[in-house]
Amino acid sequence: MPRRWVIGGCSNTNTDGVTLHFWPKNEKLAHQWGRFARIKRADWVKGTPGVSTICGVHFLPTDYDGYEQWKAGFVSRLRLENGAVSTVNARFSGAPDTGVARPVMEVNR
Repeated sequence: MPRRWVIGGCSNTNTDGVTLHFWPKNEKLAHQWGRFARIKRADWVKGTPGVSTICGVHFLPTDYDGYEQWKAGFVSRLRLENGAVSTVNARFSGAPDTGVARPVMEVNR
């Protein structure tokens, strides 16, 4: 069964090629994520760590540790920086892993 994220109006799932980030255990950070969730979903009460998720489309490239290395193709996976809070109110439209397009690189051999 695909996982879905908690923000209203977003229907992204882990099967769409979008990273889903689990709700933080840190109460202060969880509160900030909850404030963002309530922008589109007024009835949102509280996320559950390890269950509730927010998809990568709603984070900025600067919210990721090693984003530039990922963009250049040196790493295959991104992790959120400690303390990252989703701020992008966007919808998915076929974006890759984090919702940020990786540029095509030419390699001369």
